[in-house]
Parts: sequence; structure tokens; C-alpha cells
Amino acid sequence: MASAQALSGNTVSIAATNVGYHDFKINDAVNLHLYSSQLEPWYFSIPMMQALPKLIKQADIVHLHGIWDYPCLAAALICRPFKVPYVISPHGMLDPWSLSQNRWKKAFYLFLFGQTMVDGAKRVHFTSEGERSRCALPIALAKTFVAPLGLSKTTCRDLPAPRAFEDQFPRLKDARIILFLARIHPIKGLDILLPAIAELLKKHEEWVLVLAGGGENGYINVVKEQIKSLGLEKSVLMTGHVHGEVKTSLLKLAKVFVLPSHSENFGVSVIEAMQAGLPVVISDQIAIAADVLKYQAGLVFALDPDDIREKVEKVITDTDLQRKLGSNGKRLVGEVYDWDKITPRQIEIYQTILNQ
Repeated sequence: MASAQALSGNTVSIAATNVGYHDFKINDAVNLHLYSSQLEPWYFSIPMMQALPKLIKQADIVHLHGIWDYPCLAAALICRPFKVPYVISPHGMLDPWSLSQNRWKKAFYLFLFGQTMVDGAKRVHFTSEGERSRCALPIALAKTFVAPLGLSKTTCRDLPAPRAFEDQFPRLKDARIILFLARIHPIKGLDILLPAIAELLKKHEEWVLVLAGGGENGYINVVKEQIKSLGLEKSVLMTGHVHGEVKTSLLKLAKVFVLPSHSENFGVSVIEAMQAGLPVVISDQIAIAADVLKYQAGLVFALDPDDIREKVEKVITDTDLQRKLGSNGKRLVGEVYDWDKITPRQIEIYQTILNQ
């Protein structure tokens, strides 16, 4: 988002903590400010607290990404005395499923800070109509807008040869890969996916499910135990977080993408997979599932083991279907999820706020 806005002629700065920073690629035109965090997982940062007033005072508008973290709360509070308008993107944090996790802690936070943050925003940005319709907070419709996330045209145009991933994980040299690319977190639905396709993976031994993503050690161990109990040690590989050439080469090596999320306000990894030409098999709780069906870019399943098994087997056993869905997915990303098409709408919203 920041790179696309900068390339359209705007001065853009990012302020964030360096927690989880993996040297991601960003346009040189974007000013990147990273600060150490002294308290996780709230990402409290004394250096950021000291730097934000100067950065915000220089800004025309501030765009906050999230609800629960200290950087967003601090920025919202600092915007007020400087009379700098701000926009909030909840990124699914106000969905009922999300709010049901650590329910009382989140309810208390909303009472103390969160509701005031949202009320003070000039606009609330949702990444899909599904996210907006599921929002559990009362927000006036006129105060909201929907704009999807996107990819640049060059993100997967020149994928490297698939050696980077194979070199790191040589056991997959001749395997056919079903790719799960997401955080290892309960919301992502691995608790349903693994038992649903366990017998399928044993039946089709040439296929391997790759779980590519990081997460908290406690839940990663839960997933590892489930893999062991299902007898899937040879059929499932957990890679940890992947990025850079390893990630892009994995996208090129994979044959099918799967994401069984219980709730997903958008699904960036889904559009990354489609841009790479992969057929996607996803749950109906992912907000962009309607677009996937409209463009015939993949199959959508209910969170039911039999439906998951049926849809996954249908794709992995039909190479013609894989090619058709993959081609349609590329077209969907080019027509709907291209930053060149999305950014002008976002800039128009900012300008409307500034003109008020």
C-alpha cells in the first residue's frame, strides 16, 4: 500500500516496531522508521513514543493499521492535539470471531481505548464488504469505505527458479505441493484441515502439504502433535516463516493452494497464490471467496471435513482443472487486486477528508 501511494506521487512514511521485521522489499520512495519494542505483544515502544509527535506533526493524514497495538493507540492520541485526521483499518480485528478470542480482555480494551480510537477516526477502512458487514462495533455506514488490498504487477512476474526452496528443503524435490501459506494460528483452520485430508494424503503419496508460516511456539507444538497423531509425518512439512526468494520459489513449485480459515477479513496469501497461477481451495469464511467463485479461480468449501476433502481431491486429481483455475486467478488479480487500480480510490478518500 505504502509503495503504491508513494509511486503515485505522495510523500509516504511508515512508523512501526522492528518486531518480526524480515527485510521486506519496499520502494525507496517510502520513508521507513523502525523502533525497538520493550513490551510484547502490545509492541510498546519508548523510542516510537518519542518520535511519533514529530512525524505526525509533519503529516497531512495518518493511516492506522490495527486496533489492539500500542503504536496505533499512541498515534491516535497524538493526532488529536495536532488536529491531524486519521483513518483506521481494523484488518478483521472487529469481526465477531476475533472479538470472541480473549473476549473479556478485548472488551475491556475497547471500553478504555478502542471505541474512542474508532470514534475519532475520520474514516474506517474495510478491505472487503464481508469485513464491513461483520464488524461488531456500531459505525455509521457513511464513515466507512471498502477498498481491497492488492499486489504490484511485478510481485510474481519474475519468480526465481525453484532452487531456493528446494535447496532449503531437499526432501520435496519430486513432491507435488499443496501449499498453506499463513500464520500458524487457530483462526487459520488447521484443526479441521489436517484430519479432513489425512487419508487423502496417504492415498496420494506424491502430494505433500507444506505449512509455511510462523506462529507462537505453544500452538505450533499443538499442530505438530496433531500431525503425529494422524500419522502424517511424511505427508506434511512445517517450514516456519518463509520470505524473499524462498517464498517466491515455493509459490512457483506449489501446485495447489489451500486456506481453511475460520474467519478472514481479506486473504493476502490467497491473492499471492492466484497471481502465481495457483488454483486456490479456500473456506467460505474468507471474505474474497465470492470473487474467487465469480472468476472461477478456485473452489470454496464449507468448514466441514467431507466438503474440504471433496474439494481438495477434486483439484489435485484434475490437471486440466488446475490450469483453468490458475489462469482465471491470474486474471482476477490483474482486474481487481492491482495496486494501480486500488490506490487512486484510496487517495481520493484521503483528499475528501482533507477538504472537509
